[in-house]
Amino acid sequence: MPSQDHILPIHAKAPQYFAERGYKSVTDGLDTPLQYTYNMKGTSLFGWFEQRPEIGEQFANMMTAWSFGRPQWMDPHFYPITERLIDGAKPENNAIFLVDVGGGKGHDLESLKLKFPNLPGRLILQDVPEIINLTNLSQGLEATIHDFNTPQPVQSEIIPFSCFHLLYSFLAYLLLLLRRESLFLAQHHPRLE
Repeated sequence: MPSQDHILPIHAKAPQYFAERGYKSVTDGLDTPLQYTYNMKGTSLFGWFEQRPEIGEQFANMMTAWSFGRPQWMDPHFYPITERLIDGAKPENNAIFLVDVGGGKGHDLESLKLKFPNLPGRLILQDVPEIINLTNLSQGLEATIHDFNTPQPVQSEIIPFSCFHLLYSFLAYLLLLLRRESLFLAQHHPRLE
């Protein structure tokens, strides 16, 4: 995450921010103590990263480091990936096996590829340009730019999406977006029980 040099001023200004708003909960992700502190109302966290690439890189590195040593969604005791996704998958020409939405620098896809080197299809990483520009993926992984506030560009009835880190970070907001953009997956993909 951005260093204490960037975070402490936000904490220092938070009381003033909330006092000016009658101590009400934040309802606009573009008008938070971050935007108030740095006088950038209307700019998202990722927009801030675009303006300050060194902070975006710190964030991406933190997300990668955060996942080391933790159970991963593709671990057999966490999710039965072999039974639910791999077994019976029919690799077609240029088929996509998995799209990792908001996958940062690709640490989950890298782990998935190491644990299952012969997956039947392409592995695609999606994130905002500020993060994708920092990636250095191993051969066989693809990075594409996607802002999850916009419609999902990959449309298929059989592609599972991995959104672990997104859901952890932006659960309430993302559930609405993911439901709007990807509801058809649950209806058409029996392996996503």
